Amino acid sequence: MSVSSWSTAAWDCPPEQSYETFLAEAGDDPQYPDLEEDDAAAMCYTSGTTGRPKGVLYSHRSIALHSLASSMPDHFNISCHHIVLPVVSMYHVNAWGLPYSAVMNGSKLVLPAEISSRLPCLT
Repeated sequence: MSVSSWSTAAWDCPPEQSYETFLAEAGDDPQYPDLEEDDAAAMCYTSGTTGRPKGVLYSHRSIALHSLASSMPDHFNISCHHIVLPVVSMYHVNAWGLPYSAVMNGSKLVLPAEISSRLPCLT
């Protein structure tokens, strides 16, 4: 999949809109996009150990499988009884996938105010 085919429309969020307002205006009949499991869901850039920049695309499938695996008892053991505060930024390997695992399991996800204030859609 090429980077040019990846849509960022889901990120288009006015900075002045609160999350509660967004939910109130959403209505009762959500319209979901027609996505395939191997469509791109997230992207990270890295220079890795080579020092040469490169982009990495994560598919919906890979994020779902990683979230499932990281929820297992011998990994991060995330469940609906946990509160998750990612200490690794999303730009670093998508915060090890912790935000996705937390949401998948119904855990409480805590984002520090320092970080949240820079993400308009989360204020």
